[in-house]
Amino acid sequence: RLPIGIREDDVLAGDAGPEWGDVPPGLAPLPVAVPENAAPDPAAMMADRYYIFGGYTPAHTTLDYERIVRQGLQAIRGEVLAFDQFGDKGGTSIRRAMAIALDAVCDWAGRFADLADEQAGKTPDAARRAELQRLAAACRHVPRFPARTFAEALQAIWICHFAVGLSELCQSSLSLGRLDQYLLPLFMAETTGQKGALEDFFRKLNRYGDPACAINVGGCDAAGRDQFNLLSALLLDTVCALRLPSPLLAARLHDGIPAAVLDRLTSPDLVRLGQPTFYGEIPCREALLERGVPETEVDRWCANSCMGLYMPGEEICDMWGGVVN
Repeated sequence: RLPIGIREDDVLAGDAGPEWGDVPPGLAPLPVAVPENAAPDPAAMMADRYYIFGGYTPAHTTLDYERIVRQGLQAIRGEVLAFDQFGDKGGTSIRRAMAIALDAVCDWAGRFADLADEQAGKTPDAARRAELQRLAAACRHVPRFPARTFAEALQAIWICHFAVGLSELCQSSLSLGRLDQYLLPLFMAETTGQKGALEDFFRKLNRYGDPACAINVGGCDAAGRDQFNLLSALLLDTVCALRLPSPLLAARLHDGIPAAVLDRLTSPDLVRLGQPTFYGEIPCREALLERGVPETEVDRWCANSCMGLYMPGEEICDMWGGVVN
């Protein structure tokens, strides 16, 4: 029931909230009531202002976006329903709840598809009509099924990214992991259109909730090979061109980084924007290994915008880590 909209120049769909209509009762977050003359209650203040309950910090996490883009939510839903390791502890109810949540996200994308079709039927501009029809087709396909194009991948990521912030009642530090790695195959398969889709994606990151969203850049693979690539470079160029607060670039440094890559990461165009933040690839891996992450998986780690180090899609981040500047 959340009001949704599509802007005149949108390449991706996914705008929602009060600017598109009245929010039905019960959808808006309910603040904790604090009597006017009462003594300050830190717990109530944390719950009221920051939605922090019982020491648990909502958000501050990263989904396994690579899995969402490559498998789609319908395939993940099938895995959920087949999972049998909950035993007798309400397993059937848990699996059903997970399936309902995945269905809800796909149905929400379907609402944007319907809206795009409706707008396409009303516009006299042929080019915009074709764009809206493409957008409608994308929202009927993702995130339910694997993305077929770079724009569809960003569309799937945005729908799921926004949905997490809504469900958590908190958008804080929801981050995107190693986007320059898991979207590289789709990026390289195309010759046009990637820049416009990425710019629209960045604008949406800044339009809703907490604009602190990290995208990891570069780093190395398990064998120590540098992974800065053409998509990494486009991320840097787009940040410089748009000059927006989000995303925060988390640059991953290691001994084998080429001098030309280090020069790009420390260019004046980035530094004058306060970008990027820097992470030592190997010390971060060592911290995760000490915590218990298997050595065969640790190269998949990512940082969020609050400097938490964790495994995407494997855990809810409780900000256990610390980084010394």
